[in-house]
Amino acid sequence: MSKNYSRKGTIERLMRKSIVLLLLLFFGASPVAAQTKPAPAETPGGAYYEFMMGLQLETQGGGPGAASAYQRAENLDPTSAEIPAALAELYARLNRPTDAVAAGERAVKANASNPEANWILGSLYARMSEMPATRPADRRTYTERAIANLEKANRNAHPSVPTMLGRLYIADSQFDKAIALLLPFVNDEPDQVEAVAMLAEAYQATDRDAEAIALLEKSVQDAPELFSTLGQVYQDAGRWSDAARAFAGAVEERPQSLPLRSQWATALLNVGDPQRARDVLEEGSAGNSRNQRALYLLSEAQRRTRDFAAAEVTARRLIALDSRALAGPRQLAQIFLDQDEHQKIVALLEPIVTARLGAVDASDLSSDTFRAAYFDLASAYEKLRQFDKAITMLRQARTLSPTDPLVEIRLARSQQEAGKGADAIKTLQAAVTKFPKEPAVKLALASTLEGEGKYGDAEAVFRQLIADDPKNPDPLNSLAYMLAERGQKLDDAVSLVQRALAIDPGNGAYLDTLGWAYYKQNRIEQAEAPLREAAGKLPGVSVIQDHFGDVLNKRGSLEEAIAAWQRALDGDGDAISRSVIDDKIKSARQRLGRKK
Repeated sequence: MSKNYSRKGTIERLMRKSIVLLLLLFFGASPVAAQTKPAPAETPGGAYYEFMMGLQLETQGGGPGAASAYQRAENLDPTSAEIPAALAELYARLNRPTDAVAAGERAVKANASNPEANWILGSLYARMSEMPATRPADRRTYTERAIANLEKANRNAHPSVPTMLGRLYIADSQFDKAIALLLPFVNDEPDQVEAVAMLAEAYQATDRDAEAIALLEKSVQDAPELFSTLGQVYQDAGRWSDAARAFAGAVEERPQSLPLRSQWATALLNVGDPQRARDVLEEGSAGNSRNQRALYLLSEAQRRTRDFAAAEVTARRLIALDSRALAGPRQLAQIFLDQDEHQKIVALLEPIVTARLGAVDASDLSSDTFRAAYFDLASAYEKLRQFDKAITMLRQARTLSPTDPLVEIRLARSQQEAGKGADAIKTLQAAVTKFPKEPAVKLALASTLEGEGKYGDAEAVFRQLIADDPKNPDPLNSLAYMLAERGQKLDDAVSLVQRALAIDPGNGAYLDTLGWAYYKQNRIEQAEAPLREAAGKLPGVSVIQDHFGDVLNKRGSLEEAIAAWQRALDGDGDAISRSVIDDKIKSARQRLGRKK
């Protein structure tokens, strides 16, 4: 009969075994003599004895001696899975991963369904898959092996199996398996915070956001450490007000956490409350930190509260932290832009952009952040009416980045700003040929044609884009907005933007188009709801606030209209006339005065 080498079944008897060994020593028997009493070493009984001695030595902290005993036991009984499994676990504790995996593989080879052997080997592979130094190809292999082993492990003996296996399923994008595993586990053990967070992540990955939110809203009552996870889910769903409340709960639990304060501030900025965002960050001493994200957000909150001096000081601290990073210079450029100090933007960004374009650094040229920086410089040149500089720089960037369609689009915009609409159209027509599968280029061509008054040609391009991809909401919305702006085919405009909203529900820009089309149809009551929602979601977009103010004005809500127009003046300033809005505010105030 084969021996039971179960480590769990024998380790509980080791205290009794220790007493036996002590009695032997007390009566003068040497350990060597004690080891020679059992059956001869070449018999199965000898293997069992060595296994027991290995367990004894392991509990006493004698790792190397225990390993030797296990090796002797394995040599005596090579058919056992339990012996190499115990050896693998010991090697893992001794930080000998290669030996641990080899022993684990021998255990599984001896008995592929042995739950203990699969637990140990699966745990080892899981650990290896999560090590930062693991190569991506090896990481995938280790993940697959860990899953295969842990699926055979005994979950009753090892309660951490569901969370470990769930984490691996998510890492391997097996989200349905993760949900099937974690849902009953969380129902049985709702206090398992990691499992709850992973289940929410799996729900999100399978577009089941409502279930993720419901799970977390229920769980935070007893596990407030999940407030940050709930906030992130709200943020991903664009529910910024809810995200702000959730992150507030997270900060209440961990008031010294600057990363959590940064997440809270991000949500507050997105709901249009920069003063509260600033307070949250300053209460966490963000200005004195070396946290780049916190400094950026603090500078942004200071900028939006129009404290430009403080915003500039914070932005310069951000620049000082990392002279190569571009987040600081771009933030400082935005602060200058708000004050119409375009020459300062040029003085700041021109040396950076010139040096990096001249160095032809591949990492810079492929960087979205660097591209954004020289786009900012192009905008400053345009504001100073230095169009030739903008166009020359963008042509140089195009030469160095010939596969980037966004550079073509930005070059065409500069050409159009310079009054060279025909050149802009030619640039984009060539780009359409060069990038035939890039709808953004065709969309830019249509918008440029619209800007040049070629409405029929623009509409044709928009409709071709819609025919090419009826599920792309952008051309649907763009055509709808063009028709609404011109007051033409308004029924068609409403239908088009409703199709866009069916694809991307709740999109603030699309809601603005719908409300504006209703406004142009003189359906003022219907226009208010989508414009109110759009204005709430995009408080910094000036043209949306202007539209909302116009609707409120028509409905006689003059104080609310004035507030919306003021937000338009305080916003990004795009596509509005400040003088026209000033006149609307003045007129509304006069009417209010007459009413009073």
